[in-house]
Amino acid sequence: MILELTRGLSETYLLPKVAELNQKMNYFKQDVTKKSPYFFDFSLWKAQQAALKSIETGQVISITYTSYDNKQTMRKIEPINLVFKAQVWYLYAYCRIRKDNRLFRINRIRNIQFLDTYFKQDKHQAIDQDFLARFFKDTSSNGIR
Repeated sequence: MILELTRGLSETYLLPKVAELNQKMNYFKQDVTKKSPYFFDFSLWKAQQAALKSIETGQVISITYTSYDNKQTMRKIEPINLVFKAQVWYLYAYCRIRKDNRLFRINRIRNIQFLDTYFKQDKHQAIDQDFLARFFKDTSSNGIR
C-alpha cells in the first residue's frame, strides 16, 4: 500500500526527492503475485495545491471551468477555501467574471494560471456549514449538479 502511494506521488509530482523515496521503497517490495487492493489517484492534487497556494498568498488565478452541462468558461477567481462535501472536493471562490462567490468542483478545473494580481484575503468570508447546506438543498431541488 505504501509503495503504491509513493509511486503515485512520484508519477504525479515528478520531484527528485519523491522519485528517490519511491526507488528506496522498491527495495522493500516483496515478490508477490497478488495485486494490491489499494489505488491512490492524485490527479486532483495539482488543482488543490494551486488553490491552497492562492488562498495562502492572495494571488488571483485564472482557470478553465467546465460546468455540469459541459460548457467551458474562462474564469478569474479569488480562492477563499476548499470544501469537501459528499465525497467531492470544491473550491469556494469569488469569481471576478460573475462578480459573486461560487463553488467550483475541483475535478472540473483545468489550465490553472497564477496571475500577477493579488486580492485582500480579509475581504472574503469562508464558507460556513449553513450556506453549504442551503446550497446543496437548492441545487438538488432545482436539478442542478
